Amino acid sequence: RRYPDPNLYVDVTFEIPVVVAKKPDVWTPSANLETLNDCPFFTLQYPDNLGIAPSGPKGDKDYVKEMRADRQDCSIHIDVFGAKKLTVDKVWEQNKGKYKSKTTGETTIDAAKAYWVDYSLRKEIGSRAYFVVKNDKVIRISLNWFAPQKEIYFPVFEKCVKSIKLK
Repeated sequence: RRYPDPNLYVDVTFEIPVVVAKKPDVWTPSANLETLNDCPFFTLQYPDNLGIAPSGPKGDKDYVKEMRADRQDCSIHIDVFGAKKLTVDKVWEQNKGKYKSKTTGETTIDAAKAYWVDYSLRKEIGSRAYFVVKNDKVIRISLNWFAPQKEIYFPVFEKCVKSIKLK
């Protein structure tokens, strides 16, 4: 375009570049918490950027739910099934042999005695399962995380487990 001064040329096609913020390489949990309260057996708080995978009762399970972070292998999987009048100690004795691990422990979930086991089904994926019994139901919580980034996922998932309120 020409302006009144013949020596002045202005390029009117120039556009200011748009700066696109680079997405961080690692998942960061949201500070905003949601409450999972669609379950008749417990409530749980979780960061609102954990995705809820569609699920429902499967087979002998009374309740199934899975929440995922940014990776398919970083999740909290919960299933509830009948305890058949067994205590948490008996449920633990029946189930601990299914996990190839020597790292186990005892804890509490909402003041109820619970057991946990660390295990790994795949290279670079760490897992921990919790077992607790309430009202003749076993609540099994399985945490899965990308092992090289355990410090990112595991503390958040553990915090979710600690937020559980049994009904």
